[in-house]
Amino acid sequence: MQEFKINILGSEYYIKSDADEEHMLAIISYLQQVIDNTVEGSDNISKTKATILSAIKITSELIQSKSCCEQLIRRIEDKTGELEKIINSPCCVRH
Repeated sequence: MQEFKINILGSEYYIKSDADEEHMLAIISYLQQVIDNTVEGSDNISKTKATILSAIKITSELIQSKSCCEQLIRRIEDKTGELEKIINSPCCVRH
């Protein structure tokens, strides 16, 4: 388990994780980017509000990504079913 330091709006936090370093650094970088963008887009926003708004944005992105993945899986399953029908049709079955 590794420990990672993250700075969120001037406060330091230490996170322990089993994830590899590259993955954790990507998470930390993205979180900081979202929080920075939230702060830049608002005047005199509190640290708490900036963090909550950033969490809402990231959660929304996650839900949208999951929905896209589910749609893609359904499309792949449909196409797989169509291919199975073609492969198993009398004209394609070899004896």
